[in-house]
Amino acid sequence: MKTLLHIITSDKFTIGYIKYMLRTFKDIQHTFLFIKTRYVENLSDDISKYSKKVNEVNELFSDKDLLYSADKVIVSGLFGLEEYLFFLPNKLLKKMYFQFWGGDFYSYRNTKLLSRRKLYKMMLHSCIKRCGGILNLIDDDYKELSKIFPNKNKHYTMIMPDDPDNLSVYDEYALKTNKKKRILLGNSATEENCHIEILKKLKHLKDEKMEIICPLSYGDKEYAKKIISIGNKIYGKKFIPITDYMTFDKYLRLISSCSVAIFNNNRQQAMGNINAMLTFGKKVYIRNTTPMWKEYNSNNILIYDVEKLNNISFDDLFKFDQKSSIINNKNMKLREKNRYDNLKKVINLIMNN
Repeated sequence: MKTLLHIITSDKFTIGYIKYMLRTFKDIQHTFLFIKTRYVENLSDDISKYSKKVNEVNELFSDKDLLYSADKVIVSGLFGLEEYLFFLPNKLLKKMYFQFWGGDFYSYRNTKLLSRRKLYKMMLHSCIKRCGGILNLIDDDYKELSKIFPNKNKHYTMIMPDDPDNLSVYDEYALKTNKKKRILLGNSATEENCHIEILKKLKHLKDEKMEIICPLSYGDKEYAKKIISIGNKIYGKKFIPITDYMTFDKYLRLISSCSVAIFNNNRQQAMGNINAMLTFGKKVYIRNTTPMWKEYNSNNILIYDVEKLNNISFDDLFKFDQKSSIINNKNMKLREKNRYDNLKKVINLIMNN
């Protein structure tokens, strides 16, 4: 039986990733290696026996026997790993496949010449050239990555799988009409969400009967405070920041209560939230300058450009007919099936390469 080592960032996606891999690829011997965080506490026995937790980043690469014995290695989420990967021998790097999530490479778009960050960028660039291949979440992310890190390496598109135990929950909230006029704004407390621009764009509607739900529990706490201050100043009690972590089901229930979602992210980000809202049949606005715009359009999914929000009327902001909701729901399900089929093909390609 071939062996696959997964070195994965500890995040809210981690457990779902592990469950999917174990249940789908039973002919592969898996080991999952990650740092101890609150996201991976209280693991079930069926996950624990395939998992190894460490306390520090450097420990991810300290067990050389584990690294060398694996037939292939997937490094999922390359946040802060540059200086450790750089010093690995080519023999190891050649069997490693880097799965970039987005922030782990987009953050290098603007790097000062004489800085520690520039050094890390050079290290990561070297690793990208020497590794076995590149994995991106959507097709055009590889083009964006290559603008920052020019390379001619093999590359594939491979999604981060959802928790298989949660897939049926989406249907529970799909295609339901909301009584309140609620807007979902952004997905996290990061500057890439560009919240302030949207809060100002919609300022002319501040006296309308509506609410703005703004998830800020994940990311930069200081940035979150800034957004809360601005949101409260313009919209008062109509601006509802979400600063506490929620269970998956409770979060889906909340966002499904919104009729409109606005994601002004300036890079590929928030796709879990965007996918959910489109599957629910909600009206979604995103930027037309990110790879996500092409991704959804190429799958015949109706989305709207955030630039259309300039001076938009209250009625037009929320206008979205039932037929469009149903079509988006149907096409999102088809897109997900194709993406999971492709994931299986990519794992098989990696293991047999």
